[in-house]
Amino acid sequence: MGKTTGFLELDRVAETYEAPVARKKHYKEFVLALQETEAQAQGARCMDCGIPFCNNGCPVNNIIPDWNDLVYRGNTAGNYREALDVLHSTNNFPEFTGRICPAPCESACTLGINDEAVGIKSIEHFIIDKGWAEGWVTPMPSTQKTGKRVAVVNAGIGGNQIVGPAKYSPSTPVPGGPSALDRLERDVLSLAGLTHIIWLEGINDLSRGASAETVIAGMQELVKRVRARGKIKIIGASITSSLGSNSASGTAEINERRQTINQF
Repeated sequence: MGKTTGFLELDRVAETYEAPVARKKHYKEFVLALQETEAQAQGARCMDCGIPFCNNGCPVNNIIPDWNDLVYRGNTAGNYREALDVLHSTNNFPEFTGRICPAPCESACTLGINDEAVGIKSIEHFIIDKGWAEGWVTPMPSTQKTGKRVAVVNAGIGGNQIVGPAKYSPSTPVPGGPSALDRLERDVLSLAGLTHIIWLEGINDLSRGASAETVIAGMQELVKRVRARGKIKIIGASITSSLGSNSASGTAEINERRQTINQF
């Protein structure tokens, strides 16, 4: 894996950051990824260590030594494309993990016993950015369709990527317009072919000052409207307490929500 003596000859090179005076003027990424020659050198540091503990240190069991070696060998014979394929074989979202993962793989790296660990995360970042730049990252739709169409509502960061900001909260009226539930019925329940709604309520509403009682009443009204549509199913809800589960009031709130959810 990598260059046989690479870990003896080459030092770890970390990703750098855009200067604060420049990055405070925008909201773009300010981590500067490795250049191609730097990524190859970091891949060369990967040892032929026999037991690659980095595999087990990685929560998704990325096949790290393989794509380190492919990056070290450069873009001849399609090595970068193969490195991307190896990365995608275990990790569906290296765009995220190559940026924000705390990299436990590096803590598990054998080289880290008596030297600086291989810069695995920075190599992963390089691979996926190279894939996007070359147009290798393309949709891979399922060959078998389930026939289901799911709407995720009021789900914070994850749900916002699907249905937009949490503007369908039942406890939050829309100033100068229809109620949030009316907007939900108009914009979500009327979707052609909709079969399921995943309703992750609570934390957004409560953070805006709505009471648990108001939120639960809104959920019950939502269920009523969904059932009136016939075949649409509603799935679950968040029971995260805004008060904290360690407090008596927080525990009571969680139990109340759990009972309410079980009624659905």
